Amino acid sequence: MLGTFEAVKDYLITGMGPVLKSMETEDCQLPVPEKRNIIFGTCDLGKNEAKVLVCVVPDTEHEYTGDLSAGVVEGKMVVCFAFRGLPYERLMERMDKYAEAFRMSVRADGSLGGGVLDADIGETQYFPDAGPTHGTVTVAEIELTVRTKENLAAGIDPFA
Repeated sequence: MLGTFEAVKDYLITGMGPVLKSMETEDCQLPVPEKRNIIFGTCDLGKNEAKVLVCVVPDTEHEYTGDLSAGVVEGKMVVCFAFRGLPYERLMERMDKYAEAFRMSVRADGSLGGGVLDADIGETQYFPDAGPTHGTVTVAEIELTVRTKENLAAGIDPFA
């Protein structure tokens, strides 16, 4: 799952980044998440002060063994976008636009830039007040299912 995380992490910057930039307005800046603020697993919002924080939380993994799908691994995860450090109205706007940008970019390139075989977006949940003990924080959680072929997420193309 760690190799898949790296593919998702790279795609958040290279694939979703241009979509974010195209959605910016004068009143709503949408910075591309920094690599250091994209975390595998959950994070402590009290310790991480980033204005844009992304957590990729693994859920399940299943390896298919049939003839046609041998070696295909399906992994389910939740991609969480957390926002802080702006007036509440701007945080709500960011939450909505980042979720939309992620969904749009994955639908446009289901291979996440070639890092996986394909990916599907599931349910999106919004938490407009996720951090009452750590200041105002808004969060969008998006279910992501990815399918990889053995070693594809590690950069080895088994089809070559």
